[in-house]
Amino acid sequence: MSGAFSTVNKSTDQRFFGDVFTEDPQYSNLVVECKKTKGQINLFELVSTKSRIAAWLEQTQKESKGKDWILIFSWNNGKIFFLCLKQEIVKQLNIKNSINLDKYQFGLFE
Repeated sequence: MSGAFSTVNKSTDQRFFGDVFTEDPQYSNLVVECKKTKGQINLFELVSTKSRIAAWLEQTQKESKGKDWILIFSWNNGKIFFLCLKQEIVKQLNIKNSINLDKYQFGLFE
């Protein structure tokens, strides 16, 4: 179920955080935020503080309200990437392709 459901319906249900909702207790403390854009994302956007990715990260951190989070993003006809803070999230989601970028884990879903 989409977290947007909560926003649109003005729900006060505390289970809704981010864009993806599950009742699986394994993921109860993980906020999943998803973004898609038409324009291709370049490497500069990973390090720029004025990029789309920086804005998405800011929103994700704000909306996660202290919970662990993962930001998943892609562009039209492109690969699906992610950013998160903890290596444990990468392991929990069984993601194989990731690298450490300063304080973030960055990678590709395949």
